[in-house]
Amino acid sequence: VPYMTLGDLYKFTDYSLEKDVWAAWQFDCPDCAQGVVQAFRRQENEDLSQTYRLCGLERDATYALYDFDTQQTTEYKGGDLMEKGLAISLDRRGSAIITYRKK
Repeated sequence: VPYMTLGDLYKFTDYSLEKDVWAAWQFDCPDCAQGVVQAFRRQENEDLSQTYRLCGLERDATYALYDFDTQQTTEYKGGDLMEKGLAISLDRRGSAIITYRKK
């Protein structure tokens, strides 16, 4: 998994052990044109979803995102992911792993 060891880390949330927060970050490997977003919803958090603006992508490029929970692949423009963001919905105590690759 090169993007977790050779790439850039973008933290979407501050580190916290509180039970009512989300924790999320992005590992991006510019040289590999791929990365991963990880998100966690803690057990006392009231927000069903969060939207995170990804970093380090090419605006005009198309990215294929794979969600390990749904086993679905969707495509987005890099500019949309950086400006509008990626919406993630989770149950309490849920987690998401979403990989992406430039097409």
